[in-house]
Amino acid sequence: MITIYSKPSCSACVQAKQLCDVKGIEYEYKVLGKDYDLEQMFEVVPMSVRSFPAITKDGEYLGGLPELKALLSN
Repeated sequence: MITIYSKPSCSACVQAKQLCDVKGIEYEYKVLGKDYDLEQMFEVVPMSVRSFPAITKDGEYLGGLPELKALLSN
């Protein structure tokens, strides 16, 4: 399953969500400050990640929006 770690007012986060919707991919959409805090995110995403969205697939860090686009284009 895809998990999208987003933050409020993030256009790339919304694009990632829309891409999953269009492709019919099941995903979980989490918003910083509402569904998780940074400490919780860094339990599954490398601490070096400094941009949003941070996306995992089956619990493993995938990357951001470009990596999600590449995965779903296959």
